[in-house]
Amino acid sequence: MTEMRAAGGGGLPLPVGEARSEGAASPPDAAASPSLIRRVYRNTLLLYLVALLVSLGMVSARISLGLTAGTALGVGIIASWQWAVARAFAPAKRSRMGPGVLMLLKLPIVGAAIYFLLTRDLVSPGAFAVGFLIPQASIALLALGQRMVAPGTGAAGGAAA
Repeated sequence: MTEMRAAGGGGLPLPVGEARSEGAASPPDAAASPSLIRRVYRNTLLLYLVALLVSLGMVSARISLGLTAGTALGVGIIASWQWAVARAFAPAKRSRMGPGVLMLLKLPIVGAAIYFLLTRDLVSPGAFAVGFLIPQASIALLALGQRMVAPGTGAAGGAAA
């Protein structure tokens, strides 16, 4: 049997004597933390406000409404995943079928909302698409920021004892 130790301050166990290489990505310890979700929501809000200020300069209510509706729908989808994953993997003895059913019902509801908004000419399709991508851009920017942090300077970096 090989002796195991945690690498990088609490990641995946490595056999003693093996060190994590400098270029290897550390395990996503913070990926499941509530602070990451809060940062996603906060960064989404900041990106949305910047985009809204730009859209208000275009003096078109359709563009601003499209941006708002798209961002709201994108955030709603992320929030529904957050809710469903927390319920599906909770240690409590609740029904795990409820979140799955809700996630399946979500698809036609989202489709109907998109159909209603775009066919009634209430929103600009381009602005709606940009708004819908804002939460995903926020997640991508957070991931990029994580990768830009030099190894050994973050919470997961440093020498293991």
